[in-house]
Amino acid sequence: MVLDVERATCISRKCIPPFPDHTNCVLPFGALLLACSGLAQTSAAASAVVAVPVVNMFSAGNTDSDVVSQAIYGTTVVVLEEGLGWARVRTPDQYTGWLRTDEVRQISSSALRNFRQDRAGEWPDGEPLS
Repeated sequence: MVLDVERATCISRKCIPPFPDHTNCVLPFGALLLACSGLAQTSAAASAVVAVPVVNMFSAGNTDSDVVSQAIYGTTVVVLEEGLGWARVRTPDQYTGWLRTDEVRQISSSALRNFRQDRAGEWPDGEPLS
């Protein structure tokens, strides 16, 4: 290896050669990183809206477990997992817990936009809000 003194960094009379030119690796690595970060976003999480005045969120999918948080009527939650009448959800303030599926309404992203614009009225399926 030939030391290019003009590009070398000299500290205390010790010359350190410049880093090898890896600019040709940056684009493929950046593209890979971008593709991988998009994988988590490609599967759109289902949304639901709290359909009762106040819903308890539990640490597990049963009423015998600890209440970890609550969500109020009209709060949009992200459904992370579902099973046997229970859904594990995350609230907008990043609390995660289990609630009964009969206390929320699943909602599509387009219906969610409309619902946010006009909370008074009907659910996206035409049923009156109650």
